[in-house]
Amino acid sequence: MLRSKKKKITSLYFGGGTAALLLSGLREIISKLDEYFKIEEGIGIELHPDDINDSTLNALKAIGVNMLSIGIQSFDSACLRSLGWQDSNFKEKLKLVKSYSFSVIDVDLIFGIPKQTKTSLINDIELAFEYGATQVSTYPFIDFTFSYNKNKPIKESAKQSMLAWIVKYTNIKNIERTSV
Repeated sequence: MLRSKKKKITSLYFGGGTAALLLSGLREIISKLDEYFKIEEGIGIELHPDDINDSTLNALKAIGVNMLSIGIQSFDSACLRSLGWQDSNFKEKLKLVKSYSFSVIDVDLIFGIPKQTKTSLINDIELAFEYGATQVSTYPFIDFTFSYNKNKPIKESAKQSMLAWIVKYTNIKNIERTSV
C-alpha cells in the first residue's frame, strides 16, 4: 500500500506543564508523527522549572525540540507564596535554557494573583526577557475546584485592569502582542 503525501502542519506542541514526564517516549511519539506529517516550524514542549537541567535539555535538543514554554508564574516571592510555589532558582534555570539556543523560549506568567501590584507584574515581564525569554505568555489567575488554592482570585475588574497594564506596557516597549 502506498503511503499518501505527508500533511503539512505548522508545529507540534506537548503541553500541560509536566510534559517532561514523557521524555523517555517522546522520541518514539515524534518519530511516528513524522511518518504522517511534515512539521514546518518546529516542536515545542512545556516544562515545569523543576524539570530544567542539562540532561533534559540535551534530550530535548536531540529529538528536535526547538521551542520551550516554561511555567514560571512569577518572579516575585510574595506572589509565588500566594500560589503555593517557591522560586526554583528561575534566573539560573532560564540562563541554562538560553545557553542551549532554543529558537523560542516562552515564559508563562500569571496576573491577577492576590496582592500582586502593577510594579511586580511589569517587573515579572521585564525579568523574563532579561533572563532569556524570547516571548512571554500571560494568563489570569483562575481558581480551579481541584487546585485547593488558599487564596482566591481577585475581582474580574481588577484582572481586566491588570491586563490593560500589560497591553499598555507592551505597546510602550514595542513588544508584539501575538494572541489574546
